[in-house]
Amino acid sequence: MNGRHIDDLLPEYAAGILPAELEAEVESHLQRCAACVHELHALEDVYAQIPLALPAPPPPPQLRARLLRSVGDEGRFARFIAQVGAMLDVGADRARDLLALIDRAASWQDGPAGTRLIHLAVGPRVAHANCGFLRLRAGGHFPHHRHLGVEHVLVLQGGLIDSSGRTVHAGEEELAPAGSEHSFTALADVDLIFLVVLETGLEMAGSWGEEI
Repeated sequence: MNGRHIDDLLPEYAAGILPAELEAEVESHLQRCAACVHELHALEDVYAQIPLALPAPPPPPQLRARLLRSVGDEGRFARFIAQVGAMLDVGADRARDLLALIDRAASWQDGPAGTRLIHLAVGPRVAHANCGFLRLRAGGHFPHHRHLGVEHVLVLQGGLIDSSGRTVHAGEEELAPAGSEHSFTALADVDLIFLVVLETGLEMAGSWGEEI
């Protein structure tokens, strides 16, 4: 190998498949030959790009099926599981099951002021409160009312404009103290759906003293 370049051995050396008996000789030559070192670096750059040029292998069928199943199981309100679980004092699995009720027409019943309502069975921390999903048609108005206890709301779909002028969108939470009063209107693009945890109840304007 003395007196000549080792170009013919560099591809195998760069790939790590050169026979062991030749590696020491190649490494000794590289210590004194700048041209071969340059050639080796060029080969290493080429080898490093090969994985990027190849198409990614498809995922195993079992993994693909599992991912699709998990996405389907989570449902379209999956991003709210943690928030709903915290508000209702339930675990993630129970929160997921409760959110699934939203897309089941049979779950809904008539609620106050033209809304539709799903009553929810919740954890012990909020078991004394009125907890449920409320639905108000797009552009619908919920009249002025007074909260007899603290009200905690999480918007799940659509949004609302409060009588104060504030707009609340999906994913946002609102906390109203006992004795507070307001009305609100659903945004016009899609039905408003929100989770409410209401201490005690509320009184509607025009019938103060009548608890709902």
